[in-house]
Amino acid sequence: MSDDYNPFIDQSNDDSCNPFDDQEQDEDLYANKSEKSTKSSTQVSDENEQNIARLTYTSLDGQQQANTIMRSLSIDEDILDVSSISSDSQDLIVRVDKPEKHTEGYVSYCVTSKSTRQEYEAGEYQVRRRYQDFLWLRQKLFECHPTHIIPPLPEKFTFSKHIKDKFDSDFLRTRQKALHKFMNRVAFHPVISFNENVKTFLTAKAWEMTTARKNQSGTASLIGGSVRNTAAQFLMKNRSEEFSDVMKYNVQFQAKIKTFANITENIAEEQFYMMDDYSEYSSAFQLWANSETRLADTLHAVSQSFEKNKASLKNLLRTHESRVCEPLREYLLYSDAVKDAMKRRDQFQIEQELSADELNKKRLEKEELESSNAKSISAFFSKDPEKAREEKISKLNQQIKELLLESDLLSDRREKADHDFKADLERWEKTKKRDLKELFLDIAERHIKFYEANTAAWQEAYEAISKPSKTHTVV
Repeated sequence: MSDDYNPFIDQSNDDSCNPFDDQEQDEDLYANKSEKSTKSSTQVSDENEQNIARLTYTSLDGQQQANTIMRSLSIDEDILDVSSISSDSQDLIVRVDKPEKHTEGYVSYCVTSKSTRQEYEAGEYQVRRRYQDFLWLRQKLFECHPTHIIPPLPEKFTFSKHIKDKFDSDFLRTRQKALHKFMNRVAFHPVISFNENVKTFLTAKAWEMTTARKNQSGTASLIGGSVRNTAAQFLMKNRSEEFSDVMKYNVQFQAKIKTFANITENIAEEQFYMMDDYSEYSSAFQLWANSETRLADTLHAVSQSFEKNKASLKNLLRTHESRVCEPLREYLLYSDAVKDAMKRRDQFQIEQELSADELNKKRLEKEELESSNAKSISAFFSKDPEKAREEKISKLNQQIKELLLESDLLSDRREKADHDFKADLERWEKTKKRDLKELFLDIAERHIKFYEANTAAWQEAYEAISKPSKTHTVV
């Protein structure tokens, strides 16, 4: 899927970024600890291609066969390049590429940024970051900008169902592109791109980044926030129809994307089996041609047609993972991000409503004291009930004053949350409309080319079959 957030195409294969030495081992640990040398992404890709060539169906069951072939063909050759960017329309450009494995047990990515903003004094920076650093950045953005929709990160183990080796070259390439998209969505955002943590992520040295990540707040606040958000759903008096419609649409959109993703996966799996059938047909007709002299030309033409069908199907499925599956997964995650932002917005509303209720309660209590001679329980034990009443009213006045201030602040915060959420939602809707249009057009165009290639292949076979048979003289 083409994406305006990917403004450059990488033609460079150099590894100018030096990996930083981070000894911390987390969920990115190698399954194979015996590996002693670091391999570049290019080497990983070469090895993967060799493994694909050696792949046989005798080693896997049916489901694994399809999944393995699917991954084998899914490498997208699109590489991103920052050298061709123009800063006329964008003052912060970020590229994520060159995944590199480390013997310490993690993968790092080269993050290159170019900016004309004053705070980026050097103008261009190049650092290496690991997946945990991206998680740290998103968490910081989540904490600093609770009223905004924070772009999603790719899941920790996107292909855990099919890929046992999380350092598989396809996995690394697909994650690299997803991380690149995340960073460019952040860089293109008119608010969160100016967050100080973004600058730290893009410019900090290795040891500074490690220190910043270790100093992040714990998960207790996240858990508490989740509990409060859940409680807000029950305590909130009413959500405006506008936001209720957004939630309904988001649920329906997510369900439709899931259905579409499942259907495309099932179709692709069947097509991978069909590619194997094409190979068997091609071989069968070729062997037949070798034993039938008079039919050799005809049988050979049919064999070639099946071989061309296989090649065109392989081209169709080659980018299925990166250009169909991954964009759909990203929008599923984006729907979750919208849902999370809505929960935070609801939390602000419930806090404002609770404050308003408390304010009304205090005002009513004050009015009752002022309009009647009612005495509180404490007044019965006081030597001067009237003085106790006046003190109570004075205390209520102070509480009302404080609640008025709090209510105004909470009201302003809620208005800001509503404004930020709607602005981000509008931006996401425009991007989603463009992205999905390009996705479907890309699918249609690739299928058109596929069927045109198949038609041409069988047209050649038809012409060969239609030729007059050669006459043979019997001696």
